[in-house]
Amino acid sequence: MSGAVIFASCSNTSDRSTTASDNRAAESEEQRFVSRIFTPPGGFTTGIEGPACDVAGNLYITRHGKGTIAKVSPAGELQREIQLAGRNPSNLAFGGPDGRTIYVTVADTANVEVFRVDQPGRSRRLFERWGI
Repeated sequence: MSGAVIFASCSNTSDRSTTASDNRAAESEEQRFVSRIFTPPGGFTTGIEGPACDVAGNLYITRHGKGTIAKVSPAGELQREIQLAGRNPSNLAFGGPDGRTIYVTVADTANVEVFRVDQPGRSRRLFERWGI
């Protein structure tokens, strides 16, 4: 099998948390995580790192060596690529007061690059739900 396999949980089913004290039955791994061939061989997945999801289920992926951030729809379609000043982004995180700022660590410039997006990160919604 060639092509990239992405392990990501951007669905609403994983928005629920369970603990040992919960009376709910734990969801199966099949319900909580999606694993599938993400792009065909030779697709855009060379050098991918640091995925994070927004509340709409879009996946943001750093493109190490290319110097971009790819925004990929829940259907696996490339929506846009954001060009960075550095060539080797290594990770990204949503943040800021409204959760719509993306912070990207860039290895070759030893810097953090920042840009804004239209949807907040999924973690913001989870933190609000959990009271964090």
